[in-house]
Amino acid sequence: MDTVIISGGNGIRDGKVTKKVAKWLNHRRSTTRRIATLGTGIYALAATGMLDHRQVATHWRYASDVAQRFPSLRVNANCLFVKDGPFYTSAARWLVSQAERRFADRENACLRRPLFNSKVANAKLARAISFYRKGQL
Repeated sequence: MDTVIISGGNGIRDGKVTKKVAKWLNHRRSTTRRIATLGTGIYALAATGMLDHRQVATHWRYASDVAQRFPSLRVNANCLFVKDGPFYTSAARWLVSQAERRFADRENACLRRPLFNSKVANAKLARAISFYRKGQL
């Protein structure tokens, strides 16, 4: 498998769900090139131990909980997106486009052309980041 993306949400923090997803990820560890998490999706990947001693990002509301539950992670609450080895972790779901851009920048991937130009995309991203920093997302 090339890429696994683990989405966040309320269910992923549930111990039973986390355990099932972590087990599934561990079975595919040797055949997966890269793994990405969106927001609280980090709970499942962190439970595998694959992120131990790596720098990670997650949603700011859960950064201290993630750090407490998984003390071997280097949680950076100020980062929106972190790539550490084959792992991509992000602060929230709206960073999917950023993750896609990172994959493309590093891997010669072909992405669909955006419906608007890069100037508009950068303005939208800047606005989203300013709301994120103010805690309004």
